[in-house]
Amino acid sequence: MKEKLTFELKKIKKEFVHLLERQGKQKVILYLYVIFSLIAISIFGAFAIGPTLATISELRKEKEDAQLTLDQLITKNQSLQKLGAQYETISDQIDSVYTAIPTSPRIPELTRKIEVIANKNNLTIDNLNTGSIEIFPAKRSGSPLFSYSINVTVIGTESDINSFIQEFINFDRILSIDKISSGEFERSLFSATITGRAFFIKG
Repeated sequence: MKEKLTFELKKIKKEFVHLLERQGKQKVILYLYVIFSLIAISIFGAFAIGPTLATISELRKEKEDAQLTLDQLITKNQSLQKLGAQYETISDQIDSVYTAIPTSPRIPELTRKIEVIANKNNLTIDNLNTGSIEIFPAKRSGSPLFSYSINVTVIGTESDINSFIQEFINFDRILSIDKISSGEFERSLFSATITGRAFFIKG
């Protein structure tokens, strides 16, 4: 009886030890599963999350660059708008400047204006001619300002000639007067000859 009880106790002890060993193996397997999972996550982070983070960083840098470019364009646009507003305020003055000193000789326009003020003052044009224009002079001074001579002779009353000379001097086109000569033409009529230069700009 005693020997049978001892055998049973040994059997129970053996099964208990075996059970503990089995539970220990399960814990080891669980630990290994957790460790391998962490390793897998680390590897995934290095090969998958890493490039994603790099891409996010690049996109953020591109966004900052794009914002900087946009800010610069906005600033330039504001500056252009200010320049446009300033141009509008002085556009009339600019037109007056180009009328006074045009960018081409405009000989027909000039002679036509002289004819108009002569007719306005009841004068007869006896002579109207312009000198040659040296567009490409042998010796350039570096100045873009060019000129050509102009000579006009008118006939009429003394008062009409004086009015004509006054308007010629106050011409909207800049003209330099080198010489004015006048004298009696016949009876109550006089003649006046104006010799001067007309200017223009050529770039």
